[in-house]
Parts: sequence; C-alpha cells; structure tokens
Amino acid sequence: MEQGIRCLRELAVLEIIFSEDERFPKSPDDVQCTSQMWLRFAQLGPEMYSHYLATLQWREGEDKVGILVNKLRIYEDTVTAPFRTHVSSVETRLAEQVRSLIEEGHQKLKKEL
Repeated sequence: MEQGIRCLRELAVLEIIFSEDERFPKSPDDVQCTSQMWLRFAQLGPEMYSHYLATLQWREGEDKVGILVNKLRIYEDTVTAPFRTHVSSVETRLAEQVRSLIEEGHQKLKKEL
C-alpha cells in the first residue's frame, strides 16, 4: 500500500510542478485527486486491496490526496489488524515454549553436574 500511496503523492507533485495557477496547493496532500491520478494509483495498488479500491469511487473535486491517503491507511489497518493480532499470539506462545525448553535444559545440566 505504501508504494501506491507514494506514487499517488508523486503524481500530485507533478500536478503542482506543471500547474500555472499561482494559487495551486504546494503540498501534495492538498491537491485534488484527478481521475488519471486515481486510475494510476488503482493500477499500482496491491492486489489484495483491489476490491476496496474499486468501491472507493473517485469524485471530481471531492477528495484531496491527503484525504484518500487517510482512508486507505484506515482500511489497511482494519484489514491487517486481525492478522497482526494472530501473529502476536503465536509469537507469545513460541516465546513461552522456548523459555520452557531453556529451563528444562538448565535443570538437566544441573542434575548432570
């Protein structure tokens, strides 16, 4: 997702560079997302988010790049949170098993000495 977001911001920078309007935003996050920018982002975004990107309809003049970036990060956090929780619980169980095995090894060594 970060690669796609970086691309979206880079496209916004191009809009800033080639704009002849002095009042045009100077920050990529404040640039209105154009249909070309959105299509390019949707093509470059991760496949696992393609369904969500398809449901986020681009609307002329409504969403700025920064707002879209926030929506995408919220969605990514929502999707990946259960996975991170599962990984964390597996990690905790493995750490407990390793500690137990180390303790058993120490006790065996004490008996042998």
